[in-house]
Amino acid sequence: MNKDKKLLALSYQRTLIYLGLEDISAVFMLPEIGGGQGVNEDGLWVTSVAIFLRINLNCGFIEIASGSELIENCDVPSLLESVYLKSSPESQPEIWMGIQFSATKKLNDLLRLNNLLRWEAMSEEVNHGFIGSVFDAYEEF
Repeated sequence: MNKDKKLLALSYQRTLIYLGLEDISAVFMLPEIGGGQGVNEDGLWVTSVAIFLRINLNCGFIEIASGSELIENCDVPSLLESVYLKSSPESQPEIWMGIQFSATKKLNDLLRLNNLLRWEAMSEEVNHGFIGSVFDAYEEF
């Protein structure tokens, strides 16, 4: 696995673990990508988070826990992705911090199966079994 793919896999793994442990907003997702929220000069982080949300909602790994009233049709992953792509935490903090996401039973079961549903797993290296299962699920979407 090359350096970029490893960083992407690790960032996805950590964000999915975080979602399994508590509800979080988009500003806490994928902090390792493009420098995270604080940098985001080239828009890479915003784009990465928007794609992460769409694909994980589509494959049933995450769901909206609260704040759905902030966006019309937010139950349609592609529309939600579009809203995030056209905004930033600075321009629309109510969306980036107000909508909370959580893991579904499907994701929690996968995390549990790979012994990742615990805070200590946030500092571990890529679990290839877990990330392989996740990326296999993504291929359907």
